[in-house]
Amino acid sequence: MTGPTSVYGPGGADTAFQYLSTGGTVPSRVQFKSSIAANATQYTATVYVKGVNNNTVTFGFGSPGFTGNSRRQFYLDTLTTQGIGGSAAAVSIEDAGNGWRRLRITTTATTSATGITAYLDLGTRDIETHTTDQGFQVYGFQIEAGMEHTSYIPTYGSTATRAADTSTSALGVDSWYSQAEGTVFAKSSYFGLSSASTGRIYDINDGTTLNRHHLIIRGANNDLRVQTRKDSVDGFSESFSMPAANNLFSNALGYKLNDCASSLDGGNTVNDNTVLIPTVDRMFIGARDLSSAYLNGHISRLAYFPTRLPDDKLKSITT
Repeated sequence: MTGPTSVYGPGGADTAFQYLSTGGTVPSRVQFKSSIAANATQYTATVYVKGVNNNTVTFGFGSPGFTGNSRRQFYLDTLTTQGIGGSAAAVSIEDAGNGWRRLRITTTATTSATGITAYLDLGTRDIETHTTDQGFQVYGFQIEAGMEHTSYIPTYGSTATRAADTSTSALGVDSWYSQAEGTVFAKSSYFGLSSASTGRIYDINDGTTLNRHHLIIRGANNDLRVQTRKDSVDGFSESFSMPAANNLFSNALGYKLNDCASSLDGGNTVNDNTVLIPTVDRMFIGARDLSSAYLNGHISRLAYFPTRLPDDKLKSITT
């Protein structure tokens, strides 16, 4: 391929590179090399791609470290994928705006190796015919241990760790928050979840786990739990089936003394009329506190109503 040529990318001017085919019937490929692979360890590779007169690319791991060449075809126009051999624990393609797509593939190393290699091919990984005006733009290649892909972490010759994205709000006596009754609405998603991990979409508490309202995804239980707890006693607590990864889901929790209810994606409400309401003073978004239970996903919308909405409203706002 010819290039790279600096182009405008998701990070702004001159943050992405454009590669075009040299033309003819040849393989057209860019290789990304990273650090050491440990045998039997999962790795996740991600990259932002924008097609240039081309809507099909192939992305994934090859040898050394990954026998079977664990790669997949990604269709940039339809946001779909297709397997082409090898094994992959998870594959996804996300619309990143302005024609950009974020590709993700997770697979397990079958041998230990120095120098993991990931490949991005124009079209398929085989020899095929392309013209000189066909190619792609690339930005933000990243490889991480584990099956969960994080937001892009810029690195310059060495590894780096991104600080967690968390937010907290103090709930004062005269604030927008009502201790006696209210409704919390969240539209969110998650990328992936190991069997031992959890992720809070929100956690409204008093700085402890004794008093709280929260919405949490739980890998060990394979569920989505919404809960109200006072003085370490669980009041309203409902576990919904785990929503599919990489898909937005909507939940609403309405709380009031002896009158709690919750609806998921417009389903019938689950109700409890024997609930005590905790007194809380802080709200965490995307975590349980400032150091644990981070959500690995997106929160599309979070809304609060200082009144316990009726059951039919809980259903309608989550539909």
